[in-house]
Amino acid sequence: MSLIVRRFLGVSCESAALRVDPVIPPALDGLRVETTLRGRPVEVRYRIGSAGCGVVEVSLNDRPLSFTLEANPHRRGAALVALPAVLEQLKTGQNVLTIRIG
Repeated sequence: MSLIVRRFLGVSCESAALRVDPVIPPALDGLRVETTLRGRPVEVRYRIGSAGCGVVEVSLNDRPLSFTLEANPHRRGAALVALPAVLEQLKTGQNVLTIRIG
């Protein structure tokens, strides 16, 4: 499961950042996945454009999160969201992480 979440769904929590780098076919636009983030329940919602990769927006509980892009010579790199910004917006109950990719 961890491999699916980290590679296909493209969500992994690193020491200083939430790394978001999904590569998902456009046919799966609207995909919703329930998982946990730092022990809290999160529903991840995907808005997938024609490219199927390249994060253009990340929001948590309807609040946009700033991110930097990781270098990648083959395509738009992963979005790196500072972990403190994520933890600040995580609620005790259900959370919604929305990822929009190109």
